[in-house]
Amino acid sequence: MRNASRVVLTTHVNADGDGAGAEAAVLRWVRARGAECWIINPTRFPDTFSFLLPDSGAFLDAGSARATEVAASADRVIVLDTGEAPRIGRVKSMTDHVPKTVVDHHLPGDAPITGVALRDAGACATGELVYDLLLADGADITRPIAEAVYVAVMTDTGSFRFSNATPSAHIIAAELIERGVHPEEIYERVYGTSSLDRYRLLSSSLAELDVDEDAGVAWMTVPAEAFDTWSVTPEDLDGFVDYP
Repeated sequence: MRNASRVVLTTHVNADGDGAGAEAAVLRWVRARGAECWIINPTRFPDTFSFLLPDSGAFLDAGSARATEVAASADRVIVLDTGEAPRIGRVKSMTDHVPKTVVDHHLPGDAPITGVALRDAGACATGELVYDLLLADGADITRPIAEAVYVAVMTDTGSFRFSNATPSAHIIAAELIERGVHPEEIYERVYGTSSLDRYRLLSSSLAELDVDEDAGVAWMTVPAEAFDTWSVTPEDLDGFVDYP
């Protein structure tokens, strides 16, 4: 990773806060080291997390000629928050020839990405592993980098209420706050800016709520027509799983 000069970052389809936050932190880190770096995701970088990288030039549409050109000349691909080839969609075929580094906190599955892997299923988020890399490299963890890591950890721990909100997660959060992160500001940017149409989507989904009391399972079905009725995308489903 240190020797790479043209780096492509990617994450799984429908990136969540962990994948997006990890990408934003690593992009700033790699660029600060003097290398060129771009994000090429199989699906659009979530608007919710775009405040982490206001430079739109960082993102390349996987279907664009520019993305194909960059991928062809890259000397390292860093895959974040997944280690499964199918999960990076068309980015896999675009970068088959490029050495890869996987940074992930999930156990490997049936179709692992070939390359060097930094994997720890005990980490609260991929953001935790990125933070470890930053510290190991002696990187200058600026406020924008700290905010990106904080988003990764905050979102993947359910705002520190899930079982993966380990002591390490809280220690990292505390250190990031010392580096300038304002938790209330980040929370508001991520969770406090939903559109009215997103609430309409949630309402229609909750109307489809089903419960299997014997199995102790609840689920809801998102009506397909909702995406035609309102100005929403699959990204707007993020967090719905917490309701049932």
